Amino acid sequence: AFCWRLRSSVMVLRSVAPIVVDRSALGPVKEALGKMEARGTTDLAAGLQLAMQQTLASGLASEAVRRIVVLGDGVPNDAGPIPQQIATAKGYGIAISTLGFGLEYDEVLLAQIAQGTGGRFHRIDADESIATAFRDEVLRIERAVASNVVLRLQPGPGVSISRIIGHPSAPDATRGHTVQLADLAEGQSQEIFVELTTTAHRSGATVELLDAAVSYEDHTA
Repeated sequence: AFCWRLRSSVMVLRSVAPIVVDRSALGPVKEALGKMEARGTTDLAAGLQLAMQQTLASGLASEAVRRIVVLGDGVPNDAGPIPQQIATAKGYGIAISTLGFGLEYDEVLLAQIAQGTGGRFHRIDADESIATAFRDEVLRIERAVASNVVLRLQPGPGVSISRIIGHPSAPDATRGHTVQLADLAEGQSQEIFVELTTTAHRSGATVELLDAAVSYEDHTA
């Protein structure tokens, strides 16, 4: 199902309820899009909240792939609620992919939303790229073999994780880190780069650097 919405800080300008988009539905969707007006500021937090509510209210089974795609061209007027929204989406297994369009969007924030929920971040350079990004997201949903992919990293004795490149993370009480990864499509792989710090050891010593475990929801059945 798709939901097309444009929301400013003033009002909801036009909306289409979540529907399966086929040829019979394109007319009402195009009509609603044609009536949209760009005004006010970017109320991204309100849009995300509405999208998550509609996703959870849609009756999707827990084993279904849940995906929200956000297209943004500006800086949110209030980014305060977004970290909690990322945590909520992650808890419900909702991956949020973000598309940054134009010159003034908040690239760091859109990337954090995608990385924190297991979605993907796209930089959009032209109108044609928007269609390409949406097609890519639809194909990934259709071919998804694993969702809610979580990587657990546990450093060995005397070893600490300095950073996980591209994935802000803080150690827990056991010095371990938990990283939310993007959904995996058939044949897809993901690379994670981890910087480690270790204490000095004698030459030739065997050092246990890192244990890694991956958990996910299996969609191959």
